[in-house]
Amino acid sequence: TRASRHALIIGVGTYEDARITPLHGVVHDIANARQMAEQMGVPQQNIRVLQDRDASAARIRAELRDLAARTRDGDRVFLYYSGHGARFAPA
Repeated sequence: TRASRHALIIGVGTYEDARITPLHGVVHDIANARQMAEQMGVPQQNIRVLQDRDASAARIRAELRDLAARTRDGDRVFLYYSGHGARFAPA
């Protein structure tokens, strides 16, 4: 059923640290990801969007925990991220 479909869309294009180059296309990525989620049948109430300042590490972790609590085996989940990334050497 459609109630068993969920989306978490995260986009960070504006950073508090002025040394980090802004990503002006993130706003379009978020709009496109929302459209993809809708086309996949995810109900509006099951689409969560975190953008810029709202996409703090703590908030992302909290939304992932909430997503895990809301989903059941067999549910469909669309997870999308747009923003700068980083690489870390394996420990």
